Amino acid sequence: MRDTHPDGVPPSLHPLVRAPRRELRSLVTDLRAYWSRTIEPTWPAMRGILERDIHHRAMSTADRGPGAMLNGLHPDVRWDPTSDTLVIGNRVAGVANPDRVLTGRGLVLVPSAFTWPRVYVKTAEPWTPVVRYPARGVGALWEPEEADHDISAALGTTRARLLALLDVPSTTDQLARALTLAPGGVSVQLHRLVAAGLASKARIGREVYYARTSRGDNLMR
Repeated sequence: MRDTHPDGVPPSLHPLVRAPRRELRSLVTDLRAYWSRTIEPTWPAMRGILERDIHHRAMSTADRGPGAMLNGLHPDVRWDPTSDTLVIGNRVAGVANPDRVLTGRGLVLVPSAFTWPRVYVKTAEPWTPVVRYPARGVGALWEPEEADHDISAALGTTRARLLALLDVPSTTDQLARALTLAPGGVSVQLHRLVAAGLASKARIGREVYYARTSRGDNLMR
């Protein structure tokens, strides 16, 4: 802490300096309570959205290249191929952003459920530089989007919600977490969507991914 606060450890941290073992135990207890009360109830849906975002970025990189993927992260993020520069707008954290040379340090992209509507950047050494950005579909955590009533009437609410999520190839577990439903029930509904020609499935390694077909896309329009 003294390294982090060279001008003096703030008073709020003095107990941690004087009795680190006791205070660390107390801190762990508080963090566990915070997790249980604020994050854990929505964690399955949150994890599903974060996993789907990561998969989407991987597919975008494979299909269109890293530049296109970076350009799709956020309106304030832009890749300049002429200078190999990732340009992040001045709205980030509300201040102008100084240039940073990251040669050899790497860059970690972190989807988040808590950064909307901004992008947050951390480049301080010795840590690996990080860009935190809002995950795709994170708004569904706080204000769930209802499936189209006509589609719900035709397919049923669960299948309509699944079809809406299949714009990004996803596994049964990812979809179950995103909708906070049992994987077994989701699997049954996915097989019905496949049988109706509205979704397709493909095995990649040990996982089976489901995605909307063109017929499914047309139905969602």
